[in-house]
Formats: sequence, C-alpha cells, structure tokens
Amino acid sequence: FWYFSKDGVIYSDTSHICVNAGKILQMRGPCENNWKYREDKAIYHEATNRCMQASVTSNDITLEECNDSKWQKWNVQPRRTDLVFP
Repeated sequence: FWYFSKDGVIYSDTSHICVNAGKILQMRGPCENNWKYREDKAIYHEATNRCMQASVTSNDITLEECNDSKWQKWNVQPRRTDLVFP
C-alpha cells in the first residue's frame, strides 16, 4: 500500500516516492517532495509543475505535463484506521 500524507508525502512502509532530475524514484528515506492530490484526480508535483502519469506500455510512472489523460487520474482513498494488521 502507498500512503498520501496531508503534507504532500507519498510513502509506503519501506520507501518514499521522490523526484530527482525530473524522474520519479522510490527511495528508502524521506525526500523533500511536495505532491498535491487535485480535484481532477491528478497527482501534481509542485516543484516541476508536472503530474504523475502511468505508462501505457509498462509499469513505469513518469512526470509529464498535466493534461486530461486517463493515465493521470488516480483514485486516492482515505486511510482506514479501523483495521489492525499483525
């Protein structure tokens, strides 16, 4: 699972989603990236003025100019606090 914090950090139990030299990377430690989940369901990266986009042909995620593409639409759901994992 990936989590989207209120302060714009995307992370899992083991890594963070970061941008370095215009590319999206998974890094073990925190990074200084500020993502915004917009009303149009795009995940926007403020520093580059670009949006997260799924690849049509692979499992890659890239930063691209924001547009109305379905490849830039993400469903972010609130984290459930009623579940306990072992």
